[in-house]
Amino acid sequence: MENAPQTADSKQLIMNQDIFMRPDLRMFESYNRAMLAVLEKYKVLKESTYDAMRNGYRNMLKNAVLSFYQAGSYYEDAHRRQAQKIYDQLRESFPDIEDFKDPLVVFVRKRLYEEIETLGIFNAREIILMLLREAYFRYAVHDDNEAFAREKWAEEAFKIYKEKFSDVDRVKLLEFPRMRYLALQDFLYDWQYPPNLRRNLLGRIKIERPDLYKKLELQEELLRKQKQQPQD
Repeated sequence: MENAPQTADSKQLIMNQDIFMRPDLRMFESYNRAMLAVLEKYKVLKESTYDAMRNGYRNMLKNAVLSFYQAGSYYEDAHRRQAQKIYDQLRESFPDIEDFKDPLVVFVRKRLYEEIETLGIFNAREIILMLLREAYFRYAVHDDNEAFAREKWAEEAFKIYKEKFSDVDRVKLLEFPRMRYLALQDFLYDWQYPPNLRRNLLGRIKIERPDLYKKLELQEELLRKQKQQPQD
């Protein structure tokens, strides 16, 4: 890993997947206020228009609950408290919806299942790799909260997919440590990022997350041994 190339790889993987892509959490408060102001304005219009806008607002809040919850690491974490606050807002604004009567942790789990349910095996793998690559980028630029959130998304998506789908499909999904290593390699070989950014990422991981660095080194060694094995 120390000698990761700094030049461009000729082949770039371009994906259009946007599921799991979340807005910057720092934008939520201003966006929420703007949406409430628009809803207030549209109250005077015909009922169907107002209802449609409320549905859109409800979906935005549902996604925000999920985003903030995943960005947190323990119950009293500021992100988890914000997730609970938004969830309480959902319950107050839409008291008749049964899904909002579940505890927060149950609601979050159900939402994750809903999103992952529509993914095929190859889409699931690409989504997890995409989230991990984005986590490495965020960590490289010292946006640690966002990096942690995306890493948690990737772990949760992997866990739920392994639980939910058939044994045959689960076999096709790479193990998470391997996917984490491949995502790092994708980032290090991506010419779109400045060489110093890519190089500094390894330095940060080695110093600040030695446990992760050891896991990545282990995966590198396992891959090297597999390549050295004679082919049948």
